[in-house]
Amino acid sequence: MTAAAVVDVIDFSRLTHVNYAFLLPKRSGELKPFGSPTQLRRVVEQAHTAGTKVLISVGGWGSDDEFEALAAVEERRARFVAAVAEFVAAYQLDGVDIDWEYPVVKGFPGHKRSLDDREHFTELLRAIKKYSREGFEVSFAAGGYNDYIDSAIAWSNIVPLVDFINIMSYDLVHGYSVVSGH
Repeated sequence: MTAAAVVDVIDFSRLTHVNYAFLLPKRSGELKPFGSPTQLRRVVEQAHTAGTKVLISVGGWGSDDEFEALAAVEERRARFVAAVAEFVAAYQLDGVDIDWEYPVVKGFPGHKRSLDDREHFTELLRAIKKYSREGFEVSFAAGGYNDYIDSAIAWSNIVPLVDFINIMSYDLVHGYSVVSGH
């Protein structure tokens, strides 16, 4: 869900979770100014009234350079986790969804990839999980294609650190696909 959503037409009682997109990270581990606080507060109020959890999605397409820089250094990871924790508390959110597209494998055009990102992604999630309080949920957006599944993350290390994984099934096809990849 983004700021463009028409909140009043959403039946939150039919949903378990809403991931509100996007909160953007900086290379330093700080967060960029958030552009839609009023909308997010409305979403949280209506979702919580219906018993639906709201997570903030951090990153998104084009944020890989920022994630690479912040996840590579312990001090920056700590700064990032503190900033996200402060944001989550300020908006009474139920957790965070990390949307790094993508560690290790091809992502945003022109972005440099590093094999070290596999471990850095794990360390970032480990730092977030260490912060976690009762009821705080952690998820991440995962590519649904073979390169990502085979190479991007260390599944056995990551799975214990998250509550769920969001598979981006739209990554299975592209504009030139002649059949569905689902």
